[in-house]
Amino acid sequence: FERGDQRADLQQLRQRGVRIAIDDFGTGYSSFRYLNLFPFDRLKVDRSFVQAAPTDRAAAAVVEAILALAGRLGMDTVAEGVEDAEHFEFLGRFGCTTAQGYLFQRPQSASEVVKHLRAAAERPPRVLIVDDSRVSRLMLRSMILARRPDATVIEVADAATAVAAVAREQPD
Repeated sequence: FERGDQRADLQQLRQRGVRIAIDDFGTGYSSFRYLNLFPFDRLKVDRSFVQAAPTDRAAAAVVEAILALAGRLGMDTVAEGVEDAEHFEFLGRFGCTTAQGYLFQRPQSASEVVKHLRAAAERPPRVLIVDDSRVSRLMLRSMILARRPDATVIEVADAATAVAAVAREQPD
């Protein structure tokens, strides 16, 4: 494919509701130039940077720069490899919108995922709201309960409390 064809293909996918991400941004062949060429919605910060960020100044600077860049471009961010509260808190300070890693769930087989999803569908959802604004938390709570009155809504104001709430409450 020529770049123009790829760009048109990606635009068509976006028009159909598909969100497009650059995986492992900052490593391999990822390039700032691609950010202008293609219609990306999300940057995924490579696990190697996330793992090192709390203790390594250079890695921390790279993560902060990627998160700031994504924010300015209106993109969501996903941090890969979040394994503990220290990683989660670090990312939260710099506006990371989504995190994935062992802190939330260990890898599962397809059959385990299906079993988990079936069990979750049969019980009321458990939702965790993390926002420093009490008003925002109340609005979100109202919206969730209006749609699912049987939901359990857990509200916390900061990332540190959220980590403890995830471990204690196991929200969906």
